[in-house]
Amino acid sequence: MVTLKDIAKAAHVNVSTVSKALHGSSDLNEQTIATIQEIAKSLGYHLRHETEQKKRSRVVGAVVPEINESFYSMILDSLQSSLKEHKFDMLVMQSQHSKEEELHCIKQLLNSQVSSIVLFSGNQIEEDKAQNLQSPEYPPIDLSYYLEEMSDSATGIKQDVVTTNHSYERWGLGVASLVDGILFDNPRYIGVNEEEVGQPVTDLWIRLDLKDRYLVNKLVYYSYALGDNQGLPKDYSVEVSLDGEIWKTVYEETDHSYQDSLVNECPFPATEARYVRFNVYQVAGKCDVGEYVCLREIQIYGEKAGSERNVPRTFSKIINSNPGVSFFLVTTAEGPVLCDTIYCDEDEIVGKALNHLVQLGHRRIAYIGDRHSEKMKESFLNFMESNGISIPDEYIVENESRYEKCGADGLNRLLTCNHLPTAVFTSRYEIAVGTISMAEKSGINIPGDLSIVSVSDTPQARYINPSLTTVRLFGGDFGQLVTSLITSRNANPTKKREQIRVKPRLIYRDSTTFV
Repeated sequence: MVTLKDIAKAAHVNVSTVSKALHGSSDLNEQTIATIQEIAKSLGYHLRHETEQKKRSRVVGAVVPEINESFYSMILDSLQSSLKEHKFDMLVMQSQHSKEEELHCIKQLLNSQVSSIVLFSGNQIEEDKAQNLQSPEYPPIDLSYYLEEMSDSATGIKQDVVTTNHSYERWGLGVASLVDGILFDNPRYIGVNEEEVGQPVTDLWIRLDLKDRYLVNKLVYYSYALGDNQGLPKDYSVEVSLDGEIWKTVYEETDHSYQDSLVNECPFPATEARYVRFNVYQVAGKCDVGEYVCLREIQIYGEKAGSERNVPRTFSKIINSNPGVSFFLVTTAEGPVLCDTIYCDEDEIVGKALNHLVQLGHRRIAYIGDRHSEKMKESFLNFMESNGISIPDEYIVENESRYEKCGADGLNRLLTCNHLPTAVFTSRYEIAVGTISMAEKSGINIPGDLSIVSVSDTPQARYINPSLTTVRLFGGDFGQLVTSLITSRNANPTKKREQIRVKPRLIYRDSTTFV
């Protein structure tokens, strides 16, 4: 078996760089990743994503805030049409603008075995720090009957596997540290005999079936050594899997040194798994005849997935816990690049609309929005302040009502102001439609008496009377853009994450004019 050290030697880099390249880490540039992966393939290293690709379904999940809004209906239609051309089906779920509901929808789609998930979100996406992912409070899992399989080189000791509550007090550990773990009682010699001096043991591994989905974050192994370094694995890794076929490396160590305690902890970010595999790459270096690797006990720390305290509560954790699924984010909220991301800046969106009104001479500009447009309202206020435009508080209208009713109610409130605004910015297309409808009923001419501009350009915007000036976030090729990201990621899951910034575009129509 080709090891990471073999690849590192051939590529003239260190082992950690190889590990990052094989996992497509954003810490490396694309050329470095491609070069190392090519070297790995030439040496016969089987890239994990090739196995993953074979198991992927042809279903893409999409999570949108709502489907009643014309903007989301439009982009879902564009996405589905493009996916259909590439033989993908699509499942859609609504998050109702709730961050918690977004996570619930994603988990429901994961249960449906989708291959990719596209999240449309205006919520702030947070990145979890490693220390927050590694909960020291997880208890040891009872492994009494969970030894599933060993590699051929380890089968000689399989019959000696028993369970124990041994306290190992001589190492300063209490009973609670070792609960019904796996014990290799009377360990036997493995791997090297007189005819194999200095040859690496390349297939020593132990696989555990936890019989359920767990959120695991640590493996502890207890070595059994007699003499200098004998019995201690030098190069090893911990892998986890949900299905026993697609494996994700969560911990790796090379050139491991002798420790008097013989107790070795392997912490890693909390990851959902059913299967855990401990791999020993080789016996330490050029060894003496009779050197062996033996493990007294292996203990896994975690809790059953879905328990109240370990349910993944951020998008970042869900991505880390599901390595076999590709994730994509479409957002107007700036944040870390956790997956392939299409990003349109909300300040820039609002700025396009308001700059247009300012250039037309407007200064008395009002805002109408609903309860889900808080961030857009903040962008509106920031623009007005940064441009030295003072407006009365009564020009800011935020309604509990939604869609067209929100616009109609909003204009009714503005009509009670001492000085009517000359222009209105609305946070959604439907709100603009309601505003125009109420203006017509109230005898207000659009745009002669009042200019109206909105965001989220839709096909209908050009056909209402007067046609609506809007800011377009995504064009008609949006579905093709997302589909190209999906097919590219499926072809190469380990490539560097992409962040595509889309520039908003003002669509000037009949609803705005000079003061």
